[in-house]
Amino acid sequence: MKLTTRIRVDTLGDSQVIEVDKFTMMRRCDLPARDLRLLDPLFVYPSTILGREKAIVVNLEQIRCIITADEGAGDVWQPEGAQLSLRRGGNRFIENMQDNNSPDYLPFEFKALEVALEAACTFLDTQMPELEIEGYPLLDELTSKISTLNLERVRRLKSRLVALTRR
Repeated sequence: MKLTTRIRVDTLGDSQVIEVDKFTMMRRCDLPARDLRLLDPLFVYPSTILGREKAIVVNLEQIRCIITADEGAGDVWQPEGAQLSLRRGGNRFIENMQDNNSPDYLPFEFKALEVALEAACTFLDTQMPELEIEGYPLLDELTSKISTLNLERVRRLKSRLVALTRR
């Protein structure tokens, strides 16, 4: 049985690294195996949020996690932008958990989902400036010299830009 390393965050915002196998996760969250396949980094699936009876399965860009009523379990590896957003969201999350009596009180699942959505948006936001930095010199070079190599570079950049805007 292959163990997967995940970060577990409880309702108080405390986190710990756990190792859990697929079948334990399926029993714990009452999820079918096909839902857990969405979280496998070896497979490429479109961005998806699945609402199930006892869990929310999140696969957004590089953010992959399972959220239940009392805990969230996510991949240990996260991209740089997502890590920053998760840290910021985690601090805000802890503050919100301490203020449960406020009229803005949201259940744990919604707060955890908000953090995951914010992390995915941050990840996408960091990719756009990278494309701009790469794109402007390519276009300048193309205006000065049209060549097969320059056209191919611009075509690849356009493909990446189109893929990013479709997400």
